Amino acid sequence: PQSLFLVACNPSTLQRFARSVYNRPKSLSYRYFSPFPGISHNSLSPLVCHPESFHSYWLSLHYNLDISPAWIVWPGVIRGLGLGLISIPLFTLAFTTLSKANTPAGSGIFNLMRNLGGSVGIAIVSTILTEQAQVAWNQMGGHISAFAPAVRHYLDAVGLVQGPLAWHLLGMELERHAAMRGILDAFAFLLVSFLAVLLIALFMPSTDPGPGKSPPL
Repeated sequence: PQSLFLVACNPSTLQRFARSVYNRPKSLSYRYFSPFPGISHNSLSPLVCHPESFHSYWLSLHYNLDISPAWIVWPGVIRGLGLGLISIPLFTLAFTTLSKANTPAGSGIFNLMRNLGGSVGIAIVSTILTEQAQVAWNQMGGHISAFAPAVRHYLDAVGLVQGPLAWHLLGMELERHAAMRGILDAFAFLLVSFLAVLLIALFMPSTDPGPGKSPPL
């Protein structure tokens, strides 16, 4: 959604530049913290690092069309921190209970489910964003007409008269605000999803075989 936010709020000529600049801090944060998986695997539970992404999406719920670049950069840095601290421990835990003979099959299943989950997640978030943006467009667009006093007052304030140019500019502004509504709803869905995963993980049984016991095959 963060990349979609950049697409919605920047002119087309700046979209590629904006995405590369604003997404780079997240990549750098992930690269810096991913070599330290022992922090979350040996000293801390991976669940401690999971709320980092939760917090970054909570910050993203405060987005609007007038935010500064820092509001995009810092949630990305926090998200990269969480991913860097949890990725390697998560991969390690996935193969802890597998024998060497079952590791290749387990690796294939793990990567398949990870890619499948990513594809399904992107599809769900994109659907929510598109549908909610269309809902917002219909809701707000219903208040824009030539007979609405607020529209006439707005056009007078910006020095425009009713005509093709004024309606084109209003349509562009309406599209930006509708896209912003859809993006906020997508971030809200991700926030609830992270909270649900965190609660589910807290109640999952431990796979630690304990001292003197061998892990199941």
